[in-house]
Amino acid sequence: MLEKYYKETKKYIYNYISKYISNKEDVEDLISIIFTKFIAKYNLIKDKGENFVKNYLFKIVKTKLIDFFRINKKYQNYELIYNIKKMENIDLDEYVQNKLLIEKLLSKLDKEEIDILVLKIVDNLTFKEIANLKKSNINTIIWKFNRIIQKLQKIKDQEIKE
Repeated sequence: MLEKYYKETKKYIYNYISKYISNKEDVEDLISIIFTKFIAKYNLIKDKGENFVKNYLFKIVKTKLIDFFRINKKYQNYELIYNIKKMENIDLDEYVQNKLLIEKLLSKLDKEEIDILVLKIVDNLTFKEIANLKKSNINTIIWKFNRIIQKLQKIKDQEIKE
């Protein structure tokens, strides 16, 4: 059963940690620590259901990631630690499904569409700021952003039907 959890989650855990740590060796070391801790606790939690076990594993991921940042001052970024802590009640299956859907949606966008989306949603810039960065008209940026959202919604609706 442990092997099943390892096979099902290693890739997602690796990708999740890689969002915060760029050094491949550090990521792999952290994954080893995470699964060592998980294996040590597995017999105590295995009878609590699959969702509990997966969520427990993901909680170990978040805890060990925060520990890593605390120990490795070169990576110290309190905003990242705050964001990781904020995700405490996340369900691993839901996280994986959402991540896969987002990756699929983003793969349907071109570079300019992704840039506008990231500037607006991730960087939280105003349309005016995006227009200045892109050396474009604010109305054009608003139109493009709305078109991107409509495009994503249409793709998402098609995915749900399939």
